[in-house]
Amino acid sequence: MTPFDTEDMRFLVAVDVTHPNDNDERLNLGGELRLFERVAVRGGYRFGYDIERATLGAGIEAPLGDVVSRFDYAYTTYQLLPNVHRISLGMVF
Repeated sequence: MTPFDTEDMRFLVAVDVTHPNDNDERLNLGGELRLFERVAVRGGYRFGYDIERATLGAGIEAPLGDVVSRFDYAYTTYQLLPNVHRISLGMVF
């Protein structure tokens, strides 16, 4: 769902609920604030999971001629394990 959308800024909200037959219900909430179609700030939280909880992240896109390069970073908190940093680099042709 996009509750806020202008030419320079867009806010996206996502909700996912699962009811597996072999486990407890799980709820995932997330949001993304995108600025000027180039910079994104993201956050989310997972309910009903044993160890994983919150995730924060950001991304940036830069056009290089006909190619768009992307850089994304995410930080995930865990209850029993060490927290995790994720980095992603990509190119769209």
